[in-house]
Amino acid sequence: MNSRRPRLIALGAAVSLAIALWAPEARASTSVVTAATIGVRPTSGPGGTLVGVRGSGYLSGRCAWVSIVFIDATGTSTSMAGTFVGPDGTFQTTVTIPLGASVGQGMISGSQRVYSPYLRRCSPPGRSASAIFTVGTAYEVPDAQIQVRPVIGPAGTRIEILGNGFSGCNAVSINFTDAASTTTHLGDAVGPTFRTTGAIPEDAAVGAGTVKASQWRLLYFNHHLYCRPPGPSGSTAFTVTQVEARAS
Repeated sequence: MNSRRPRLIALGAAVSLAIALWAPEARASTSVVTAATIGVRPTSGPGGTLVGVRGSGYLSGRCAWVSIVFIDATGTSTSMAGTFVGPDGTFQTTVTIPLGASVGQGMISGSQRVYSPYLRRCSPPGRSASAIFTVGTAYEVPDAQIQVRPVIGPAGTRIEILGNGFSGCNAVSINFTDAASTTTHLGDAVGPTFRTTGAIPEDAAVGAGTVKASQWRLLYFNHHLYCRPPGPSGSTAFTVTQVEARAS
């Protein structure tokens, strides 16, 4: 019986184990994953600011939708918009910072879901990125001005109305409120500048009244465009005088 054979087998096994332990690890095949990023412009402003958002590094295809959310300085989250990613993994859209956003550093984030073969739908988590937007001041209604000619006259007087600075999303509504606080619609105009005419109501109360022109502004919320107040507005005085009695 040959006693060398077991020793040779044991030696061969030991050598194989040593080679296995010291040999460099086999490298698994890997793919480079591009991190998602977004940029915003401007990066600060009051509530109501319209902000351009650009993203890259997102996935196109079946789950190409990116949801955009703004989180203000107090942690209040508002869903602002959404958009589809292009074939190159980028997107570009605009959002409006909420009018009631708290002053301070906030965050605009864009998040995406990934397709789950098990659930057969797009599910979180997916690619996401964020950028800082600082709310500097509370929202201020844009300035607008109007003038009327003449500025005084009896009820029924026809007036010319001139306006500028009306950059909202709908027609400019023109109203007259008399000394008794009764409001009458005089007509509509189209901004940003306009020249139109209207008539003081025949039954307007005598005294100081106000001609006011107002407009709503454009907002983007939950994937839809809305016209909502407040927006540009301007007002000026018109005094209703007593009708002089005609001599018989």
